[in-house]
Amino acid sequence: MKDVATSRAAKVENGRVRLPMVEFDVPDHVRAWAHVLESRTVTAGIRPEHFQDIALVARAQRAEGVRFTARVDRLEWLGSELFVYFNVTRHGARQGTSSGLHDVAAELREVRVRAEEEELTVARIDPASDIANGDDAEFWIDVNRVYYFDADTGENLLRAADETAHEKKTPDRTDREPAETKR
Repeated sequence: MKDVATSRAAKVENGRVRLPMVEFDVPDHVRAWAHVLESRTVTAGIRPEHFQDIALVARAQRAEGVRFTARVDRLEWLGSELFVYFNVTRHGARQGTSSGLHDVAAELREVRVRAEEEELTVARIDPASDIANGDDAEFWIDVNRVYYFDADTGENLLRAADETAHEKKTPDRTDREPAETKR
């Protein structure tokens, strides 16, 4: 369950990406495909390892991401890894979650740890962090590591856009000179 990406409803509009917990400018590598994202209902996928405790992010690297604050619900130490569980508020948009993450979320809802309008998020952060249970911790997301999926089909929208661009650059077989045959 720990390696599964967290997915959140996202809105891409006017060069901005809006997630339930934060908003940011469309990253440079995505800008050429922003029109594809703006025309769809989008789910943003963020892997647990692409979150970090802001206190452990180098100043030079901070510009590559965005920060937000969330209340820590649970910490889980697994040797050299630290998993932090927190909730973000759902704003009425469709949410996608992995089945494993969905199961944990359902368990937390059953014991009334979180409300129905909240979605469980898991982050794998540097174990040097001094974040504690119950903290209003400041997290950082590497915006260059956010994945964008069609909420209806699950299709990776940037992969499809990249494939389309590649197809346009590659001429048809009929446009090429015939290949020489080996004898």
